[in-house]
Amino acid sequence: MTPAEAQRVRAEFDILLAHIAGLIRRFEASGGDVAMRDDYLALHRLQARTLIQRQEYAVDEAPGVMPPGTSAPPGELH
Repeated sequence: MTPAEAQRVRAEFDILLAHIAGLIRRFEASGGDVAMRDDYLALHRLQARTLIQRQEYAVDEAPGVMPPGTSAPPGELH
């Protein structure tokens, strides 16, 4: 993937994250966070997965940076 393509994908993730954040705010404003708790929690899980996926594209573009939850081989810094 070229840097331009990776940037486009990150931008799409940013748009998706903005939509998810707006939906979460609407849930909270309407009491959906209480009345539809499972759906509300599912939105937060979706937001977390989306953030992780977006971060993976940022890491792919940053040589030498290890993705979250990984460790460098012995003797190598990250």
